[in-house]
Amino acid sequence: MPLAHTLLPRSYFAVLKLNTLYLYDSELQLECKETIQVNQYTVQIYPDNLKDHELFSKSTCIQLKCNDMTHCNYLLNCNRCVTKEDWYFALIRASQWNLSDKISNKTATHFDQEAMNHLLSTVYSSPRQFELRWFNGLLGRLFLGIYRTETTQSFFYNKILSKVQKLNARRPPFLEEITLRSVDSGHGAPQITQPRLVQLSPQGEYTGEVQLFYDGHFRVELETVLRWKYSERLPAIRIDLVLAITLRSIEGRLMVKLKEPPTNRVWLGFYEKPRMDWLVEPVVWEKRVGYSVVSKAIQAKIEEIFTETIVLPNMDDTVFFPTDGAGGIFDSPHPDYQSLPELYSTPSELVVTSEPVSLVSSDHQLTPPPIKKKWFKRN
Repeated sequence: MPLAHTLLPRSYFAVLKLNTLYLYDSELQLECKETIQVNQYTVQIYPDNLKDHELFSKSTCIQLKCNDMTHCNYLLNCNRCVTKEDWYFALIRASQWNLSDKISNKTATHFDQEAMNHLLSTVYSSPRQFELRWFNGLLGRLFLGIYRTETTQSFFYNKILSKVQKLNARRPPFLEEITLRSVDSGHGAPQITQPRLVQLSPQGEYTGEVQLFYDGHFRVELETVLRWKYSERLPAIRIDLVLAITLRSIEGRLMVKLKEPPTNRVWLGFYEKPRMDWLVEPVVWEKRVGYSVVSKAIQAKIEEIFTETIVLPNMDDTVFFPTDGAGGIFDSPHPDYQSLPELYSTPSELVVTSEPVSLVSSDHQLTPPPIKKKWFKRN
């Protein structure tokens, strides 16, 4: 990898071993010109304040910034952008080598190896996976890259929080208000097979369906208070409860729907109640009270809410583009395309013509071309 000094630009062939960067005169590595102890530097992208898509472009460099100002700073560049990312991560790891007095703010999030092994066994397990093995592998790998981040956990927490509010509206009478304690997104993403396009209209409405299978053990912890009465003669006692509810697996035929603009969300709904495997177990519990009644009651209510939320004709939504509460993707029309909405808002007749149509400015009248052949006509 070529390396340039900030004061005296020169090219070297760099080799990183543990926390030491060796600078050679060529790829033959016959003469070492200099060595850099990377753990004495802070690794960052130069220049600062770049956006994500700009970080590893050809115009950027990896900067080694000296921590105590006793050494020079360095700028490193690579011939290929894809290689620059590899060097960036490797240098960050090297900068953290055997450091007891310095805590880096760049701590990589790593997946559990068991989660990756589970993904590998899933995508290679069934002949049904052959057609979409590449997609399920990509989806699973993307999930393992983000499932431990605060952003992902916050997304699932807010999603489940709205469902807990529905659960409170129909909770059993012997339970007080149910609160959400924690959410664990599980160790895997859903797998899809047997995809089919049902509809794609000229107005942009999309309907598809897939066979969905998930066994990632999505887990939530709920906290509540049980009012337990041993006898009519004795007052009810209050017992603090914390229950862990795990969706171990779910499988069913799923409809995927994207309505015409300006929608900013995808709607999902199962054709019929899917096969689900739940596990409800106590985290905090009084041993003198059996939890089977409570766990069965909560599980029944959860399945009831699930059916009313995501089983057709009911559908649940996932936003694919944030609009800050606007409810859709709205924008002012482009002045050069004032006639475009008319083509889609009144498509009673569409024509196909072989004659070219010239584009004119908005202050001219557009003469429609002669109709050669009708494509279709709505009743």
